Amino acid sequence: MDWSAFVGRLRSGRDLTADEGHALMRAMLAGEVHRTDVADLLLALKAKGETSDEIAGMLRAVREVSTAVLLEEATLEHAIDIV
Repeated sequence: MDWSAFVGRLRSGRDLTADEGHALMRAMLAGEVHRTDVADLLLALKAKGETSDEIAGMLRAVREVSTAVLLEEATLEHAIDIV
């Protein structure tokens, strides 16, 4: 994955596809990307403005690696989602 190419595209104002957003987020969550590269990408994305496809792809990646927490009905009344 050519991280700098994705950052360059975002800096030039071009959008990513949902699949590209997914792949980028999977790499970030897997720890395959240095934090300064992550910062560059996120700053470029913010400067350009996120699209719904980019967000959807990234969210799909987050959901794939998330762990569901099952709670009993009585517990749900007092549970707070802090994430």
